[in-house]
Amino acid sequence: MINLEPGVLSPYNTCLDYQRFVSTLAKNPDSPPTTRVSPDGSLITFGEVSLSIPNLRQGLHRLLSEVQAELKEVCYGDTFDLKIPDNVADDWAEETRGYSWVHNEPFLTDRRCLLKAMVNDTSTNLAGFPTSATWEALKKFTSINQKLCILCFLLPGQSPRGAEFVDYKIANSTRGRNLFRDRRDIYLANRRNKTEAARKKETFLPVKLPPELASVFQTYLLLIRPAEEDLAYILRGAHSWNTYREYLWVDRCDRISSEMFYTLFQTFMREYCGADIGLHDWRQISVGIARVYLGSGFEVDEDEFDVLAAQRGHTARMAQFKYATEVGHIACMSSDLLLRFSKASEAWWSVIGFHPHIPALLPLRLRKELEIDATGQELSKKILNDVVANEMSSLKEELSSFITDAVKRAIAELLEASRGE
Repeated sequence: MINLEPGVLSPYNTCLDYQRFVSTLAKNPDSPPTTRVSPDGSLITFGEVSLSIPNLRQGLHRLLSEVQAELKEVCYGDTFDLKIPDNVADDWAEETRGYSWVHNEPFLTDRRCLLKAMVNDTSTNLAGFPTSATWEALKKFTSINQKLCILCFLLPGQSPRGAEFVDYKIANSTRGRNLFRDRRDIYLANRRNKTEAARKKETFLPVKLPPELASVFQTYLLLIRPAEEDLAYILRGAHSWNTYREYLWVDRCDRISSEMFYTLFQTFMREYCGADIGLHDWRQISVGIARVYLGSGFEVDEDEFDVLAAQRGHTARMAQFKYATEVGHIACMSSDLLLRFSKASEAWWSVIGFHPHIPALLPLRLRKELEIDATGQELSKKILNDVVANEMSSLKEELSSFITDAVKRAIAELLEASRGE
Protein backbone atom coordinates (compact mmCIF):
# COMPACT_ATOMS: atom_id res chain seq x y z
CA MET A 1 0.00 0.00 0.00
CA ILE A 2 2.94 2.34 0.67
CA ASN A 3 4.23 1.82 -2.89
CA LEU A 4 0.78 2.70 -4.32
CA GLU A 5 0.62 6.10 -2.59
CA PRO A 6 0.67 9.03 -5.06
CA GLY A 7 4.08 10.73 -5.18
CA VAL A 8 6.01 7.69 -3.97
CA LEU A 9 8.85 6.57 -6.26
CA SER A 10 7.79 3.01 -7.08
CA PRO A 11 7.63 0.82 -10.24
CA TYR A 12 3.83 1.04 -10.28
CA ASN A 13 3.70 4.84 -10.04
CA THR A 14 6.51 5.14 -12.59
CA CYS A 15 4.47 3.08 -15.09
CA LEU A 16 1.46 5.34 -14.48
CA ASP A 17 3.54 8.46 -15.12
CA TYR A 18 4.90 7.04 -18.38
CA GLN A 19 1.38 6.02 -19.45
CA ARG A 20 0.08 9.55 -18.89
CA PHE A 21 3.00 10.99 -20.86
CA VAL A 22 2.52 8.60 -23.82
CA SER A 23 -1.26 9.20 -23.86
CA THR A 24 -0.69 12.95 -23.95
CA LEU A 25 1.62 12.62 -26.94
CA ALA A 26 -0.76 10.27 -28.76
CA LYS A 27 -4.00 12.18 -28.19
CA ASN A 28 -2.74 15.77 -28.40
CA PRO A 29 -0.28 16.11 -31.26
CA ASP A 30 1.31 19.55 -31.42
CA SER A 31 0.55 20.31 -35.07
CA PRO A 32 1.91 23.50 -36.62
CA PRO A 33 -0.54 26.41 -36.99
CA THR A 34 -2.34 26.63 -40.33
CA THR A 35 -4.38 29.84 -39.92
CA ARG A 36 -2.86 33.32 -39.98
CA VAL A 37 -4.45 36.71 -39.33
CA SER A 38 -3.20 40.05 -40.61
CA PRO A 39 -2.37 42.69 -37.95
CA ASP A 40 -5.56 44.65 -38.67
CA GLY A 41 -7.70 41.49 -38.75
CA SER A 42 -8.97 42.15 -42.28
CA LEU A 43 -7.26 39.16 -43.92
CA ILE A 44 -7.62 35.56 -42.74
CA THR A 45 -5.29 33.00 -44.33
CA PHE A 46 -5.62 29.23 -44.15
CA GLY A 47 -2.81 27.26 -45.74
CA GLU A 48 -2.23 28.93 -49.10
CA VAL A 49 -5.60 30.70 -49.49
CA SER A 50 -6.59 34.07 -48.04
CA LEU A 51 -9.96 35.76 -47.57
CA SER A 52 -10.41 39.49 -47.22
CA ILE A 53 -13.22 40.30 -44.77
CA PRO A 54 -14.16 43.57 -46.57
CA ASN A 55 -14.35 41.62 -49.86
CA LEU A 56 -16.54 38.99 -48.23
CA ARG A 57 -18.93 41.64 -46.94
CA GLN A 58 -19.10 43.38 -50.30
CA GLY A 59 -19.61 40.08 -52.12
CA LEU A 60 -22.50 39.04 -49.90
CA HIS A 61 -24.21 42.44 -50.22
CA ARG A 62 -23.78 42.27 -53.98
CA LEU A 63 -25.27 38.76 -54.09
CA LEU A 64 -28.27 39.81 -51.99
CA SER A 65 -28.85 42.84 -54.25
CA GLU A 66 -28.84 40.56 -57.29
CA VAL A 67 -31.36 38.21 -55.68
CA GLN A 68 -33.65 41.14 -54.85
CA ALA A 69 -33.41 42.41 -58.43
CA GLU A 70 -34.11 38.96 -59.93
CA LEU A 71 -37.00 38.42 -57.55
CA LYS A 72 -38.52 41.74 -58.56
CA GLU A 73 -38.06 40.90 -62.25
CA VAL A 74 -39.70 37.46 -62.20
CA CYS A 75 -42.58 38.82 -60.08
CA TYR A 76 -43.13 41.76 -62.47
CA GLY A 77 -42.51 44.16 -59.58
CA ASP A 78 -45.74 42.97 -57.95
CA THR A 79 -46.31 41.40 -54.53
CA PHE A 80 -49.63 39.81 -55.61
CA ASP A 81 -51.14 40.91 -52.28
CA LEU A 82 -48.80 38.64 -50.32
CA LYS A 83 -49.74 39.06 -46.66
CA ILE A 84 -47.55 37.61 -43.90
CA PRO A 85 -48.90 37.95 -40.35
CA ASP A 86 -46.55 39.02 -37.56
CA ASN A 87 -47.18 35.79 -35.71
CA VAL A 88 -47.32 32.78 -38.04
CA ALA A 89 -48.22 29.56 -36.23
CA ASP A 90 -45.49 26.93 -36.29
CA ASP A 91 -45.41 23.90 -34.00
CA TRP A 92 -41.76 22.88 -33.88
CA ALA A 93 -42.65 19.55 -32.29
CA GLU A 94 -45.08 18.52 -35.07
CA GLU A 95 -43.73 15.44 -36.86
CA THR A 96 -46.51 14.81 -39.42
CA ARG A 97 -45.10 14.24 -42.90
CA GLY A 98 -45.52 17.31 -45.08
CA TYR A 99 -45.98 19.72 -42.17
CA SER A 100 -44.42 23.18 -42.56
CA TRP A 101 -45.34 26.70 -41.49
CA VAL A 102 -45.52 27.74 -45.16
CA HIS A 103 -48.86 25.88 -45.34
CA ASN A 104 -50.31 27.27 -42.08
CA GLU A 105 -51.71 30.58 -43.37
CA PRO A 106 -53.53 31.77 -46.52
CA PHE A 107 -50.63 34.04 -47.47
CA LEU A 108 -52.03 34.47 -51.01
CA THR A 109 -55.58 34.55 -52.28
CA ASP A 110 -54.41 32.39 -55.21
CA ARG A 111 -51.28 30.26 -54.81
CA ARG A 112 -50.89 30.11 -58.62
CA CYS A 113 -51.05 33.88 -59.09
CA LEU A 114 -47.44 34.16 -60.29
CA LEU A 115 -47.77 31.24 -62.72
CA LYS A 116 -50.93 32.77 -64.18
CA ALA A 117 -49.15 36.10 -64.65
CA MET A 118 -46.32 34.31 -66.46
CA VAL A 119 -48.71 32.50 -68.76
CA ASN A 120 -50.49 35.77 -69.58
CA ASP A 121 -47.12 37.38 -70.39
CA THR A 122 -46.64 36.77 -74.11
CA SER A 123 -42.88 37.30 -73.88
CA THR A 124 -42.47 34.08 -71.84
CA ASN A 125 -44.22 31.88 -74.47
CA LEU A 126 -45.62 29.76 -71.62
CA ALA A 127 -49.11 29.45 -73.09
CA GLY A 128 -49.61 25.70 -73.48
CA PHE A 129 -46.36 25.08 -71.53
CA PRO A 130 -43.99 24.16 -74.35
CA THR A 131 -40.95 22.31 -73.03
CA SER A 132 -38.27 24.86 -73.95
CA ALA A 133 -40.18 27.82 -72.49
CA THR A 134 -41.00 25.87 -69.34
CA TRP A 135 -37.37 24.93 -68.79
CA GLU A 136 -36.35 28.55 -69.36
CA ALA A 137 -38.82 29.76 -66.73
CA LEU A 138 -37.57 27.15 -64.28
CA LYS A 139 -33.98 28.21 -65.00
CA LYS A 140 -34.72 31.76 -63.81
CA PHE A 141 -36.15 30.41 -60.56
CA THR A 142 -33.12 28.13 -60.14
CA SER A 143 -30.79 31.14 -60.31
CA ILE A 144 -32.62 32.72 -57.36
CA ASN A 145 -32.59 29.42 -55.44
CA GLN A 146 -28.83 28.98 -55.88
CA LYS A 147 -28.04 32.49 -54.70
CA LEU A 148 -30.32 32.10 -51.70
CA CYS A 149 -28.56 28.82 -50.99
CA ILE A 150 -25.20 30.61 -50.67
CA LEU A 151 -26.68 33.44 -48.61
CA CYS A 152 -28.44 31.05 -46.21
CA PHE A 153 -25.21 29.10 -45.82
CA LEU A 154 -23.03 32.11 -44.96
CA LEU A 155 -25.19 34.80 -43.37
CA PRO A 156 -27.25 33.37 -40.45
CA GLY A 157 -24.36 32.05 -38.32
CA GLN A 158 -21.63 29.43 -38.23
CA SER A 159 -21.94 27.29 -41.36
CA PRO A 160 -22.75 23.56 -41.20
CA ARG A 161 -20.95 21.01 -43.34
CA GLY A 162 -21.91 21.10 -47.00
CA ALA A 163 -23.23 17.53 -47.02
CA GLU A 164 -25.52 18.42 -44.11
CA PHE A 165 -26.71 21.69 -45.64
CA VAL A 166 -27.78 20.34 -49.04
CA ASP A 167 -30.31 18.04 -47.34
CA TYR A 168 -32.25 20.89 -45.69
CA LYS A 169 -36.02 20.45 -46.00
CA ILE A 170 -38.98 22.81 -46.10
CA ALA A 171 -41.39 20.21 -44.72
CA ASN A 172 -41.20 17.04 -42.66
CA SER A 173 -40.19 13.94 -44.59
CA THR A 174 -38.48 10.73 -43.52
CA ARG A 175 -36.37 13.11 -41.43
CA GLY A 176 -37.63 16.25 -39.74
CA ARG A 177 -37.69 19.60 -41.53
CA ASN A 178 -34.97 22.26 -41.22
CA LEU A 179 -37.11 25.37 -41.73
CA PHE A 180 -38.79 26.93 -38.67
CA ARG A 181 -40.49 30.15 -37.68
CA ASP A 182 -40.80 31.89 -34.32
CA ARG A 183 -43.10 34.90 -34.64
CA ARG A 184 -41.36 37.11 -37.25
CA ASP A 185 -38.03 35.27 -37.10
CA ILE A 186 -37.05 32.54 -39.56
CA TYR A 187 -34.63 29.82 -38.45
CA LEU A 188 -32.72 27.13 -40.28
CA ALA A 189 -31.76 24.21 -38.05
CA ASN A 190 -29.06 21.66 -38.76
CA ARG A 191 -30.53 18.29 -37.79
CA ARG A 192 -27.94 16.01 -39.32
CA ASN A 193 -24.45 15.90 -37.84
CA LYS A 194 -21.66 13.35 -38.11
CA THR A 195 -21.57 13.04 -34.30
CA GLU A 196 -25.23 12.05 -33.90
CA ALA A 197 -24.46 8.31 -34.15
CA ALA A 198 -21.96 8.55 -31.30
CA ARG A 199 -24.21 10.78 -29.21
CA LYS A 200 -27.24 8.60 -30.00
CA LYS A 201 -29.59 11.57 -30.28
CA GLU A 202 -30.73 13.91 -33.02
CA THR A 203 -28.84 17.15 -33.64
CA PHE A 204 -30.71 20.46 -33.50
CA LEU A 205 -28.53 23.51 -34.12
CA PRO A 206 -30.56 26.60 -35.19
CA VAL A 207 -29.37 29.80 -36.83
CA LYS A 208 -31.53 32.89 -37.39
CA LEU A 209 -31.74 34.64 -40.75
CA PRO A 210 -30.98 38.40 -40.76
CA PRO A 211 -34.14 40.46 -41.47
CA GLU A 212 -33.07 41.57 -44.95
CA LEU A 213 -32.44 37.99 -46.05
CA ALA A 214 -35.53 36.67 -44.23
CA SER A 215 -37.76 39.07 -46.19
CA VAL A 216 -36.42 37.85 -49.55
CA PHE A 217 -36.39 34.22 -48.46
CA GLN A 218 -40.00 34.09 -47.32
CA THR A 219 -41.14 35.85 -50.52
CA TYR A 220 -39.35 33.17 -52.51
CA LEU A 221 -40.91 30.36 -50.47
CA LEU A 222 -44.46 31.69 -50.57
CA LEU A 223 -44.63 33.20 -54.05
CA ILE A 224 -42.09 31.48 -56.31
CA ARG A 225 -41.90 27.97 -54.87
CA PRO A 226 -45.57 27.15 -55.75
CA ALA A 227 -44.84 28.10 -59.39
CA GLU A 228 -41.70 25.93 -59.33
CA GLU A 229 -43.73 22.97 -58.06
CA ASP A 230 -46.23 23.28 -60.91
CA LEU A 231 -43.56 23.68 -63.60
CA ALA A 232 -41.65 20.68 -62.23
CA TYR A 233 -44.83 18.59 -62.32
CA ILE A 234 -45.40 19.55 -65.95
CA LEU A 235 -41.82 18.66 -66.91
CA ARG A 236 -41.03 15.63 -64.77
CA GLY A 237 -44.17 14.49 -62.98
CA ALA A 238 -45.08 13.81 -59.35
CA HIS A 239 -41.57 12.84 -58.19
CA SER A 240 -40.10 16.24 -59.11
CA TRP A 241 -43.16 18.01 -57.70
CA ASN A 242 -42.53 16.25 -54.38
CA THR A 243 -38.83 17.19 -54.49
CA TYR A 244 -39.76 20.88 -54.66
CA ARG A 245 -42.39 20.33 -52.01
CA GLU A 246 -39.90 18.93 -49.48
CA TYR A 247 -36.38 20.17 -50.21
CA LEU A 248 -35.03 23.71 -50.06
CA TRP A 249 -32.16 23.54 -52.54
CA VAL A 250 -33.22 22.24 -55.95
CA ASP A 251 -31.60 22.69 -59.37
CA ARG A 252 -34.09 22.24 -62.22
CA CYS A 253 -36.06 19.34 -60.74
CA ASP A 254 -33.10 17.64 -59.04
CA ARG A 255 -31.77 18.12 -55.52
CA ILE A 256 -28.47 19.93 -55.28
CA SER A 257 -25.78 17.38 -54.49
CA SER A 258 -22.73 17.92 -52.30
CA GLU A 259 -20.51 18.14 -55.38
CA MET A 260 -22.80 20.71 -57.02
CA PHE A 261 -22.86 22.80 -53.86
CA TYR A 262 -19.08 22.65 -53.55
CA THR A 263 -18.73 24.01 -57.09
CA LEU A 264 -21.40 26.64 -56.47
CA PHE A 265 -19.68 27.82 -53.30
CA GLN A 266 -16.22 27.96 -54.87
CA THR A 267 -17.61 29.93 -57.82
CA PHE A 268 -19.17 32.47 -55.47
CA MET A 269 -15.94 32.91 -53.50
CA ARG A 270 -13.90 33.35 -56.67
CA GLU A 271 -16.24 35.70 -58.55
CA TYR A 272 -17.69 37.75 -55.69
CA CYS A 273 -14.92 37.72 -53.05
CA GLY A 274 -11.78 37.32 -55.16
CA ALA A 275 -10.62 34.22 -53.28
CA ASP A 276 -10.29 30.63 -54.51
CA ILE A 277 -11.76 29.04 -51.38
CA GLY A 278 -13.63 25.74 -51.04
CA LEU A 279 -15.88 24.43 -48.30
CA HIS A 280 -13.09 22.85 -46.25
CA ASP A 281 -11.06 26.07 -46.33
CA TRP A 282 -14.13 28.10 -45.40
CA ARG A 283 -14.84 26.06 -42.28
CA GLN A 284 -11.31 26.75 -41.05
CA ILE A 285 -11.46 30.43 -41.97
CA SER A 286 -14.92 30.94 -40.44
CA VAL A 287 -13.59 29.66 -37.10
CA GLY A 288 -10.74 32.16 -37.41
CA ILE A 289 -13.20 34.99 -38.19
CA ALA A 290 -15.30 34.15 -35.14
CA ARG A 291 -12.22 34.11 -32.89
CA VAL A 292 -10.82 37.38 -34.23
CA TYR A 293 -14.11 39.33 -34.24
CA LEU A 294 -16.18 37.73 -31.47
CA GLY A 295 -13.77 35.89 -29.17
CA SER A 296 -15.09 33.24 -26.80
CA GLY A 297 -18.10 35.19 -25.53
CA PHE A 298 -20.52 32.64 -26.99
CA GLU A 299 -18.63 29.49 -26.00
CA VAL A 300 -20.69 28.93 -22.85
CA ASP A 301 -21.54 25.67 -21.14
CA GLU A 302 -25.17 26.17 -20.20
CA ASP A 303 -25.02 23.58 -17.40
CA GLU A 304 -22.25 25.52 -15.67
CA PHE A 305 -23.98 28.88 -15.81
CA ASP A 306 -27.67 28.08 -15.28
CA VAL A 307 -27.88 29.09 -11.62
CA LEU A 308 -31.68 28.84 -11.61
CA ALA A 309 -31.46 25.14 -12.53
CA ALA A 310 -28.83 24.64 -9.84
CA GLN A 311 -31.14 26.20 -7.25
CA ARG A 312 -33.83 23.72 -8.24
CA GLY A 313 -31.38 20.87 -7.73
CA HIS A 314 -31.01 19.59 -11.32
CA THR A 315 -29.08 20.37 -14.49
CA ALA A 316 -30.16 22.75 -17.25
CA ARG A 317 -30.56 19.79 -19.63
CA MET A 318 -32.90 18.06 -17.21
CA ALA A 319 -34.92 21.27 -17.00
CA GLN A 320 -35.22 21.38 -20.79
CA PHE A 321 -36.36 17.78 -21.22
CA LYS A 322 -38.53 17.19 -18.15
CA TYR A 323 -39.84 20.49 -16.82
CA ALA A 324 -42.23 23.14 -18.20
CA THR A 325 -42.26 21.82 -21.77
CA GLU A 326 -43.44 24.72 -23.92
CA VAL A 327 -46.15 24.51 -26.57
CA GLY A 328 -44.71 25.20 -30.01
CA HIS A 329 -41.13 24.31 -29.00
CA ILE A 330 -39.26 21.04 -28.85
CA ALA A 331 -37.73 19.71 -25.65
CA CYS A 332 -34.12 20.29 -26.69
CA MET A 333 -34.80 23.89 -27.75
CA SER A 334 -36.68 25.80 -25.05
CA SER A 335 -37.34 29.50 -25.51
CA ASP A 336 -34.40 30.58 -23.33
CA LEU A 337 -31.94 28.36 -25.20
CA LEU A 338 -33.33 29.54 -28.55
CA LEU A 339 -32.70 33.10 -27.40
CA ARG A 340 -29.03 32.26 -26.83
CA PHE A 341 -28.69 30.78 -30.32
CA SER A 342 -30.46 33.88 -31.65
CA LYS A 343 -27.94 36.18 -29.96
CA ALA A 344 -25.05 34.20 -31.42
CA SER A 345 -26.57 34.59 -34.91
CA GLU A 346 -27.04 38.33 -34.39
CA ALA A 347 -23.41 38.63 -33.33
CA TRP A 348 -22.38 36.90 -36.58
CA TRP A 349 -24.57 39.33 -38.59
CA SER A 350 -22.59 42.21 -37.10
CA VAL A 351 -19.32 40.55 -38.14
CA ILE A 352 -20.47 39.93 -41.70
CA GLY A 353 -22.07 43.39 -42.02
CA PHE A 354 -25.78 42.46 -42.08
CA HIS A 355 -26.99 43.54 -38.63
CA PRO A 356 -29.85 46.04 -39.12
CA HIS A 357 -28.79 48.26 -36.19
CA ILE A 358 -25.03 47.73 -35.77
CA PRO A 359 -22.29 48.65 -38.27
CA ALA A 360 -19.81 45.98 -39.31
CA LEU A 361 -17.60 45.10 -36.36
CA LEU A 362 -13.91 45.80 -36.03
CA PRO A 363 -11.68 42.96 -34.75
CA LEU A 364 -12.13 42.26 -31.05
CA ARG A 365 -8.58 43.27 -30.12
CA LEU A 366 -8.93 46.61 -31.89
CA ARG A 367 -12.30 47.23 -30.19
CA LYS A 368 -10.70 46.55 -26.81
CA GLU A 369 -7.87 48.96 -27.57
CA LEU A 370 -10.35 51.64 -28.59
CA GLU A 371 -12.33 51.04 -25.40
CA ILE A 372 -9.15 51.42 -23.36
CA ASP A 373 -8.24 54.60 -25.25
CA ALA A 374 -11.73 55.97 -24.76
CA THR A 375 -11.60 55.08 -21.08
CA GLY A 376 -8.18 56.72 -20.80
CA GLN A 377 -9.46 59.84 -22.55
CA GLU A 378 -12.44 60.00 -20.22
CA LEU A 379 -10.13 59.53 -17.24
CA SER A 380 -7.74 62.21 -18.49
CA LYS A 381 -10.65 64.56 -19.06
CA LYS A 382 -11.93 63.91 -15.54
CA ILE A 383 -8.48 64.47 -14.05
CA LEU A 384 -8.11 67.70 -16.04
CA ASN A 385 -11.52 68.91 -14.87
CA ASP A 386 -10.61 68.11 -11.27
CA VAL A 387 -7.29 69.93 -11.57
CA VAL A 388 -8.94 72.99 -13.14
CA ALA A 389 -11.64 72.97 -10.46
CA ASN A 390 -9.03 72.75 -7.71
CA GLU A 391 -6.93 75.52 -9.26
CA MET A 392 -9.99 77.73 -9.67
CA SER A 393 -10.95 77.09 -6.06
CA SER A 394 -7.44 77.98 -4.88
CA LEU A 395 -7.35 81.03 -7.13
CA LYS A 396 -10.72 82.13 -5.77
CA GLU A 397 -9.50 81.81 -2.19
CA GLU A 398 -6.25 83.66 -2.99
CA LEU A 399 -8.10 86.38 -4.87
CA SER A 400 -10.60 86.79 -2.05
CA SER A 401 -7.78 87.05 0.48
CA PHE A 402 -5.91 89.56 -1.72
CA ILE A 403 -8.99 91.75 -2.17
CA THR A 404 -9.76 91.63 1.54
CA ASP A 405 -6.21 92.66 2.44
CA ALA A 406 -6.24 95.43 -0.17
CA VAL A 407 -9.53 96.80 1.17
CA LYS A 408 -8.22 96.68 4.72
CA ARG A 409 -5.07 98.59 3.72
CA ALA A 410 -7.08 101.19 1.84
CA ILE A 411 -9.40 101.74 4.79
CA ALA A 412 -6.41 102.04 7.16
CA GLU A 413 -4.76 104.60 4.87
CA LEU A 414 -7.98 106.61 4.72
CA LEU A 415 -8.27 106.57 8.51
CA GLU A 416 -4.66 107.72 8.89
CA ALA A 417 -5.23 110.53 6.39
CA SER A 418 -8.40 111.70 8.20
CA ARG A 419 -6.60 111.86 11.55
CA GLY A 420 -3.79 114.01 10.01
CA GLU A 421 -6.26 116.49 8.69
